[in-house]
Amino acid sequence: MMMEELSCRIVYCILKHITISLSNYFQLKNTQGLSLKASNFLYLKPTSLDEALSFLVSNEEPRIIAGGQSLVAAMNMKLAQPETIIDITELHELKKFEIDKKSVNIGALVTHSEIEFYKSSSKLVSFLSSVAKNIAHIPIRFKGTFCGAVANSDPASEWCSCLLALDGMAEVIGQNREKRFIESENFFVAPYLSDIQYDEILTSIKFPEIDEHTKLGFNEYSRRAGDYAIAMCVSKINLMEDKVVDGNIVIGAASEVPTKITDALLFLKGKELNENTCLKAANIAADRIKILDDIESSEEYKRDIVKAVTFRSLIACK
Repeated sequence: MMMEELSCRIVYCILKHITISLSNYFQLKNTQGLSLKASNFLYLKPTSLDEALSFLVSNEEPRIIAGGQSLVAAMNMKLAQPETIIDITELHELKKFEIDKKSVNIGALVTHSEIEFYKSSSKLVSFLSSVAKNIAHIPIRFKGTFCGAVANSDPASEWCSCLLALDGMAEVIGQNREKRFIESENFFVAPYLSDIQYDEILTSIKFPEIDEHTKLGFNEYSRRAGDYAIAMCVSKINLMEDKVVDGNIVIGAASEVPTKITDALLFLKGKELNENTCLKAANIAADRIKILDDIESSEEYKRDIVKAVTFRSLIACK
């Protein structure tokens, strides 16, 4: 597992720091003659979940594709060279988007834009809709999927931080249709590496609904709209008589995996949310987070960004 984690970290650094946007890719192609075409692969499009599961174990180095907004770019850069692509877009049972008084269940084929424009009285869905507007650009949001972003386990993914902060649970299905549920705290292993096994498919993500005593906040910072975030914070704060009793403060993008800052939450317990307490909690978050090495930003700069996004996320919970 250590070697697998190391290679995932290397891939992450290459993806984020060598080429950031598609404009960079085309510039390299024009000036250096580099090819931006994926290696040859076997393309399979199952019509049932059982068929998809059988393809997973009967083919060489398979990868699942739904929206393909991360995988295709990695393939074009030769950072991913799967022997087999399994396209699950025809599996209609994975298109569910179920909302009730107790939970929200997001199927594997629900896109970012479906969440962004979904009209619902659900506090959780309304919050996710506001977060979705920060993801990349409109064309990507219309193709990319919520579960695909989570399965990709990019530390800079807004949905990965939301999964952890909002106490989500991933449902995966393996051979013989055996279901397994992965708690959000156990889901992320390393950059681009999750607890989903090679013969399993992520079928949905389930969140508990937000009650009247819970406040949510989100903030992220990137140099340009649509770029990878340098840091983000998702806050879930449970209040009783205007004082913090519980919740989660999660930092994403600045570290190898989305990270709960428990010390910041412990500081806030029993206190009201105001500029003073939120600033002190933000300072704790900036101090405690283990910063991911970055050739573009110093550690000191990243900690300042973590402090800023944490403060703004917490203030939004007032």
